[in-house]
Amino acid sequence: KLALDIAATQPRFSICTMVTDLPMYQQMLASFQQAGFVEPDCEFLWVDNSQSNVADAYTAIRRFLFEAQGQYIILCHQDILLNQDRLPQLEQCIAELDQLDPQWGLLGNAGGVRLGKIVHRVSDPHGGNLNSGNFPHRVQALDENFILLKRSANPGISSDLTGFHMYGLDLCLQAEIRGYHAYVVDFHLTHLGRGTRDVSFYQQRD
Repeated sequence: KLALDIAATQPRFSICTMVTDLPMYQQMLASFQQAGFVEPDCEFLWVDNSQSNVADAYTAIRRFLFEAQGQYIILCHQDILLNQDRLPQLEQCIAELDQLDPQWGLLGNAGGVRLGKIVHRVSDPHGGNLNSGNFPHRVQALDENFILLKRSANPGISSDLTGFHMYGLDLCLQAEIRGYHAYVVDFHLTHLGRGTRDVSFYQQRD
């Protein structure tokens, strides 16, 4: 009975974000709510980096994975808007993967199939309504703007890495080690950022 009680009160989605710009985060939150992500089926967790970097991405994700109660954990940037597809479309993508590959562990809206081959379903500064690949498309790495983790796949992240880059790849590699797969799905959203390739990006890549 205790297990049933926990399941009854458990949110379906935990939406987790590192925040440096509070107004931008509020805009993101409003778009999620308008898209159907509302309490009590959803919880919203955030790390406040608006005054200083209290946590890098790896530290924040470890905290999110520990604190999140949802059946699915969404890691997303503060500069995305769910102004295209809504919650029912995401639910449909999850159901499709459940049928296609029960060993799926992560999904996103953009990722790398192999070196030089990228698939995406997004609107961003590089183009509107970008749509490449036959979805769902299995990938080796996911873009960090929107990643959904399946809790039952026991998601994890490296404990010996730091910074704000490459954690999408790391999450996929950690899942693959345990026998789970990553996919890009047909879930269209808007990403306002271009991405940053600074010196730390290349250091972390190496």
